[in-house]
Amino acid sequence: MLRVFGSAGFCWALIVLISFPREALSRFTNLNLRPDTDNAPFLHGVASGDPLNDRVLIWTRVTPAAGVGMNDSLSLNWAVWEVNSSQSFETPLFNGTGNTSFNVDFTITVDVIGLNPDTKYFYQFQDENGNSSVVGTTRTLPVGDVENVNVAITSCTKLQAGYMNAYRHVSKQDDIAFVAHVGDYIYPQHSYECNRFLYGTCDNKEEFNWFQKCKEFQDADPSASNGNQFLDDFASSFQCQENSLLERSRWVHAFYLLDPDFRAAKQAHPFIVQFDNHDVDGTGGEFKDDVQAFLEWVPVRFTIEGNVVNTSRNFELGNLADFVIIDTQSFREKEVTLLGNEQEQWFGKQLAESNSTWRLIGSPKMVVPYAMNGFPKGISLVFCFIWLIILSMLSLCCCLEYAYTDIKVNEDKTKELSHYEVKVDDNSSVPAVDTGVSCFGKVLMHRAYNIHRSSPKLLRRCTLCGFCSVCTWLLVWLVLGIVLSSLPILTGEGDEIVYLSDSVRVWGGHYESLKLMFAQMEENGADYNNVFLTGDMHFTVLADVVDFDESDASTLLDYEPSASPDKTNKRYGVEFLPASGTSPNVDEKIELVLGWDGALKWWLTSVIEFLTRRSNPHFRKFNGRDHGYGILRLNEERINAEVYYHDKFVLGDEAELSIEGTIKSMENRWSNIKG
Repeated sequence: MLRVFGSAGFCWALIVLISFPREALSRFTNLNLRPDTDNAPFLHGVASGDPLNDRVLIWTRVTPAAGVGMNDSLSLNWAVWEVNSSQSFETPLFNGTGNTSFNVDFTITVDVIGLNPDTKYFYQFQDENGNSSVVGTTRTLPVGDVENVNVAITSCTKLQAGYMNAYRHVSKQDDIAFVAHVGDYIYPQHSYECNRFLYGTCDNKEEFNWFQKCKEFQDADPSASNGNQFLDDFASSFQCQENSLLERSRWVHAFYLLDPDFRAAKQAHPFIVQFDNHDVDGTGGEFKDDVQAFLEWVPVRFTIEGNVVNTSRNFELGNLADFVIIDTQSFREKEVTLLGNEQEQWFGKQLAESNSTWRLIGSPKMVVPYAMNGFPKGISLVFCFIWLIILSMLSLCCCLEYAYTDIKVNEDKTKELSHYEVKVDDNSSVPAVDTGVSCFGKVLMHRAYNIHRSSPKLLRRCTLCGFCSVCTWLLVWLVLGIVLSSLPILTGEGDEIVYLSDSVRVWGGHYESLKLMFAQMEENGADYNNVFLTGDMHFTVLADVVDFDESDASTLLDYEPSASPDKTNKRYGVEFLPASGTSPNVDEKIELVLGWDGALKWWLTSVIEFLTRRSNPHFRKFNGRDHGYGILRLNEERINAEVYYHDKFVLGDEAELSIEGTIKSMENRWSNIKG
């Protein structure tokens, strides 16, 4: 319990840093969002996924014409042919016909069987009227003796946070076997990083809605000069209050595929995707609406038993590597297990049956601990007191500003936030304030107003506005954080590992599950050459996966990366978290919260990076500023890892090779790290 207290206080400043952003970055003038009108009605492109050595899934979505009803079915022709051949859609290797309907949102996934291993193929779809989709490229996995394989890794691709330059760059990599997307493929939730457009959910309780505002941004967008009627119809046809969670989830997937760079990557390579907490909600593996939409819009191999969906899969790359991808979202049980008993048994079986040189393990959640024990003692108290002062000043300034603001009430009882309208209850009198603030400010004002309105009467009477309510709540929690963070210092205890996050949603909150995984590796003779491919955290992390005792922080802090195996922690492999595709990193959060840019932002980010490395000697490389993706180049003797960074604020196809590292067979640690 004391470890929880210490963790709460120790990490308080970072939690506030993540959860209380102050101001949004500049919104882009070029949205770079447009459907594939050249290949209508296949406006969302094509995709392939989950390749095996003799088959692959191919996918598309046809936008139904006016008059197509919920009970109507559409027929689509498909064809597959080898890249280096004289074949074509008219004279293919394989072809067929499939049907789609409203029940699957007019998507279609075809499992093309009978293909040759390690072979590139073209594929295409055609509707009943002879309209053709863009031609996609896919490939099967190799078998037998395999000399080398290249795999791309990405995660945390938030559309509204920046340009998808990583997708554009990976689409031009010709030697990729597949792209592994290890979580947070889409973000349907509210967000404050509205660089490309205002973002929100479609919910009766959350009136801000990005579909309704899409038309506004399109009108001011230079890229919309092509007469994009579809985007106009897209925005105007969506009515929040009349749509279900399933329909809203489908529209989010549809909206993401308006990004031409996203479509280009999916058109060029097969994807192996696992969902995470931003993609779907809830646990228990239930076949819920958002899971259904995910499986409709992403070509994934899955099984359903009763109402339980299983998306854990294993892919064999000859005798060179196995790629096992696990589900850390659906089956976790608080204080019991992260993967669920059945998935744990399945994972142990994959280890027992693996005869490959390497094991790639895809986990949406970071595996190694992100510890805070190396931070100077009492630093959490310092951060808490600093935030106490800042929030007190914010609350005072907010209330003074509000007291001198003209308050007006609209005749239709709506609240005007600049040019955004927010509908409220008929029984509520709502002040109208023209603030002229950024898109973040509008969303925050709306939320602050709702918090103020739903706060206890005593709190409402003691505060003048929603901002005051927010600040007051945070002040209360900060005082609690100060008390909790003082306990380990005052008692002289606190030898336990203090996690950045010990949430039940991550490995840090499931120490026993991690120990079980290590035990399974030892029992099955698979405690070597394991490479964990992870996401979720918006950092670059190259880490050694080592054994540790969470009740004794010294077992982690004393780890010696250069020491021989008999003189340091037992190693089980390495972890490779390349970077977030676009989701905000440490430096962007600092700018969002404090408004600091330039030297101040660089300095504070550098301090956080230094303290992180000091607390985590198993982190062989850490970067909290950049965005991009990674590539692993495998052969029998070693894996060469590459991290490519791009500027998500500038539309383009430039991505720079920024970090390199090597994993030598049987060493279970990183070496030759550059960059």
